[in-house]
Amino acid sequence: EMCIRDSRKTGQHLDDMQLGVLEGVLQRKKYGEIATDLRCTEGYAKDIGYELWQLFSDFFGEAVDKSNLKSTILRYSAVDSFNLIV
Repeated sequence: EMCIRDSRKTGQHLDDMQLGVLEGVLQRKKYGEIATDLRCTEGYAKDIGYELWQLFSDFFGEAVDKSNLKSTILRYSAVDSFNLIV
């Protein structure tokens, strides 16, 4: 289970669909492929992705999307510094 938290916010746990989209994006899959893996529509996978990018953008204080998620996480050393728990 993944949880995003820092001193300014309470923890917010990601659900299975959010984790599935996140994993797919980190594997550089297209939304169509992610949707097939998760057995949902491509539109629903995109909607979940949009929610995730808003969540990560708020968390990191900068625009985060499918194309820059991994580099943003690495740049901020999120695993250690921001308690990004996988």
